[in-house]
Amino acid sequence: MILGFFYAIERTLLAWMRTEIAILAFAFLIKKFGIEAAAASRLGSYLDAGLYFLCGMVVLMSVLSLIQCHVSISKLGEQELPSRASKSVVLFTGFVGIVLCLVSGVAIIAV
Repeated sequence: MILGFFYAIERTLLAWMRTEIAILAFAFLIKKFGIEAAAASRLGSYLDAGLYFLCGMVVLMSVLSLIQCHVSISKLGEQELPSRASKSVVLFTGFVGIVLCLVSGVAIIAV
């Protein structure tokens, strides 16, 4: 029984989620400190466009990482899964990540 493949797939999904959180934190910093300072100039509209791009990129990264995780886990045999529920738990974690990215992105843009 080789469980290393499943755990590697799980670690990869979690690493993508960590990267998404870091990008959202960067977008929040731009929103908090950049737009108020550049509100009087034309730079504010470019910063808004950049925020939309970052938030959209994060949501797309969330969806693509979950798809990649699902495809990789589906290629594994039953002997390579730690338990029956392990696949469901990892995919549920991915869905929660997508929802959190959507909510965070909307909150960053709306504020």
